[in-house]
Amino acid sequence: NSSGFETQLKLTVGKFTWFFGYTYTDAFLQNDNYNRRLSLTPQHSIKGDLLFVVENNWRIGWDYEYKSEQVLSSQLNSPAIFTTGIVVERTLNNFVIFLNAENFTDTRQSKYESLISAPYSTPQFTEVWAPLDGFFFNAGIKIKL
Repeated sequence: NSSGFETQLKLTVGKFTWFFGYTYTDAFLQNDNYNRRLSLTPQHSIKGDLLFVVENNWRIGWDYEYKSEQVLSSQLNSPAIFTTGIVVERTLNNFVIFLNAENFTDTRQSKYESLISAPYSTPQFTEVWAPLDGFFFNAGIKIKL
């Protein structure tokens, strides 16, 4: 049984554009013996971006994401998580040069628990409910054809 809603908002003021998205999910697993929240499904999720355009050649963006706690299959709750990042782009004719830094909060599941549980001779892997990578950055060139 599930219900919920999703909404998105885009607001532009001058050189700033803000994107905001919110999702509410109320999902349950039901049978004759139990009624429990569906595992690995956050009840509240927020995502968004704030973009700033400078002279049509530069673009700077900040992104963020929040997920409320999630019920695990063990019926324990994961903590709520928040990640944020930034991207800088420069357009030169048909080329876009970018630098992207993600997960400044260095949020990753391994900070909360081991990803492998005993026995280690036949390892069992935990459920994934948070980013596996911490802070990272990348750079590149996009070609517009």
